[in-house]
Amino acid sequence: MKRKGNNIGWCDKTANPVCGCPNGCEYCYARSMNNRFHWVPDFSKPQFFPNRLKEFRTKEPMIIFIDSMSDIAHWEPFWITDTVAAMVENNHNIYLALTKSYVAINRIKRLYSDSIPCPANFLIGATVTNNAQAQAVIDAGGADFISFEPLMERISPDVLCSLRCMWWIVGDLTKNGKPQHVTRTDWIEEMSEQATAYKIPFFMKDSLEDRLFCFGSDLRKEFPQGWKL
Repeated sequence: MKRKGNNIGWCDKTANPVCGCPNGCEYCYARSMNNRFHWVPDFSKPQFFPNRLKEFRTKEPMIIFIDSMSDIAHWEPFWITDTVAAMVENNHNIYLALTKSYVAINRIKRLYSDSIPCPANFLIGATVTNNAQAQAVIDAGGADFISFEPLMERISPDVLCSLRCMWWIVGDLTKNGKPQHVTRTDWIEEMSEQATAYKIPFFMKDSLEDRLFCFGSDLRKEFPQGWKL
């Protein structure tokens, strides 16, 4: 079942107080979207839109992805503190961010002193596409969750063992919304088995839907315990 209001699948909505990212990933859908709608003139230079923090005001608890159009590692510190302040005002939601700059995860959380702790409902995940990136996450001290999207190669079981966290998400490379069949079924099967063994919730993106004959009638779409389904 798709989450309402977006095509990401594992969140209820996206809210992007920052737009732009200097990473320059070849397959970046966010840059393609900006090229179409022109939210910022130069996507490589992130810009802050504080008025979008109003989107955190929801009547019902939601899972909100806050940087689908950026990478939180490249946010200015005051952008993060203003965003966290809005999270605290709307603490009935779960807020998720992703980064490819893994050392930034602990750096961002160190922005807060003991008197202003980083909210427990603000979770920072790592985007991982291959073994080198997976090892870099481990070397940087880990992440709250991992998004293996797009999964570009088999992740070694030894590496997966060291990437135990609260959640794994996996998806194929897509282009114009269509799966490119880069992610092999046997890679996903092995990862799914390890997720079961380690008791890690495992979420398979709809880009893997054509592999249903391998996984049964439904893809695994699991969330951490206690999260709104």
